[in-house]
Amino acid sequence: MDRIEIDNRIEETESVTERLALMRKAFEEADAEQDYDARIRYRLDYIHDCCFYYDTTEIYLIFPQVLRLHDEFVKEHGYDAFTAEILWDYKWLLENANEFYQISVKQFETLFEDCKRRYMENNYSPRPLYSYRFTFYLNIDKEKSMESYQNFLMQRRDWRSDCHACERAKEVQYFLKLEQFEKAAKAAAPVLDGQLDCAEQPECTIGDFLRYYNEKILAGDNDYIDPAGNLCEQLRRIIDRKGTATSYMSEILLYYAMEKPEKALAYYKKHHMYFEEVKNPINRFHFAIGAIAFLANLRGKETYKMELSPEFFMYREDDTYDVKMLTGYYMDKAREIAQKMDERNGTDAFAKHLDMAANRFLE
Repeated sequence: MDRIEIDNRIEETESVTERLALMRKAFEEADAEQDYDARIRYRLDYIHDCCFYYDTTEIYLIFPQVLRLHDEFVKEHGYDAFTAEILWDYKWLLENANEFYQISVKQFETLFEDCKRRYMENNYSPRPLYSYRFTFYLNIDKEKSMESYQNFLMQRRDWRSDCHACERAKEVQYFLKLEQFEKAAKAAAPVLDGQLDCAEQPECTIGDFLRYYNEKILAGDNDYIDPAGNLCEQLRRIIDRKGTATSYMSEILLYYAMEKPEKALAYYKKHHMYFEEVKNPINRFHFAIGAIAFLANLRGKETYKMELSPEFFMYREDDTYDVKMLTGYYMDKAREIAQKMDERNGTDAFAKHLDMAANRFLE
């Protein structure tokens, strides 16, 4: 298959997994041909689709290949036209690192310093890098997280900075972490009203608020039920239309399970394979909690009949599932992730969150 045909097929393919398979085939063929431009281009396209539509785990496998090829090319030729795009994608490793217990604090700092050095060498502002450092330390070291946020604000904006909508989303995260809800809502207003938007906004900001609301509802604060419901339906429509922000499907499932159980079954059946396919620990953790909440609505039933995918880990040909066994499956996975995240972070935040969910749904 020649490059033009591959490019046409990639552009015409709606399934993200099929697109990724085509891109992988393309860069593997380019590797065999030692075609530098194609080796880089298809890998960068692959990383983009993983970040926006699939699973960020893949970027930690593919980007080091990009960086190695780039550094070798620069060493030989002194310049690479892909440098700006590669350094833009480097940000995504920092942005998502907080979600992987496999990435230690020391490893993150190594990534941060290397990326910052490359930015400075190319006269780029490290402003966005500090915003990701803020996010990384949110559940690890509050003082270091707040310090990073202030550092982010002090750095100049340039063409490598995140867009205004994404920077405003960081401001929202900052205020939500400080439990300053009114300031968070004020900061979010231009994003939620459509004055500021981008490829990831407003859906990610809606998702952050929905997660915040769900945590409050879990803790027994019913004042958030109605506003959470409005955000839930907005987010569901956006995910169905754009295919982005899929990491927040877990929050939709959790809200439905808590407040709209008649919708939870259909949503679980539609998206249960997400948990089996995604490797991102945070996404798996939150989806497991949503699944536990859904199964809690079946309390009193030993078994429940529902059509699930033949690819499902616990698939039964007769469509009859042991409710207690399914609940235990998700609980064990959530507990394992919580333990590993807390070990990396040096806290007990994930264990406490899981205990709060268990106390509500498994009592």
